[in-house]
Amino acid sequence: MLCWGSSASGQLGIGASEGFVFEPRSCCMFDGRGLKEVACGSQHSLFLLHDGSVYACGSNSCGQLGHDKGGWRPGN
Repeated sequence: MLCWGSSASGQLGIGASEGFVFEPRSCCMFDGRGLKEVACGSQHSLFLLHDGSVYACGSNSCGQLGHDKGGWRPGN
């Protein structure tokens, strides 16, 4: 999966905050795992895999990730 744009809250899932990513970058977390859909908010992203598992990353200031882990990398 390639991603670019604001990463100020870790919403791209590529690791630590990098501000803004201008060139497409690979998020290897889902390579070969059957990524089915992606939904993006202004400061968070959700990933649905073919096996039904859901991962989230980015800001969790209002519980939008659905877990209590840090949001710099996708977690479930």
